[in-house]
Amino acid sequence: MMAVIAGAVVTNIYCTQPILPLISTSLHVDLSTVNLVAAAALLGFATGLALLLPLGDRYDRRTLVLAQIALAFVFALAAAFAPGIGA
Repeated sequence: MMAVIAGAVVTNIYCTQPILPLISTSLHVDLSTVNLVAAAALLGFATGLALLLPLGDRYDRRTLVLAQIALAFVFALAAAFAPGIGA
């Protein structure tokens, strides 16, 4: 199950690369801006692996996962209310 989840997360991050021009066209945004958003997603994933993964050895994993879910919810709300990608 963990391998399937890990594969889905990584696939979700990397599958946007070939369709970035289509995303740029549909959002009416410059391609370099869309590339920066995709790069930020990759950097965020790498940072999460480097910084958050070792915390599972030090702290209670259940509490850590619940805190990460809460933070993901807050950031998803912030993204939902953001004015736009080019603003």
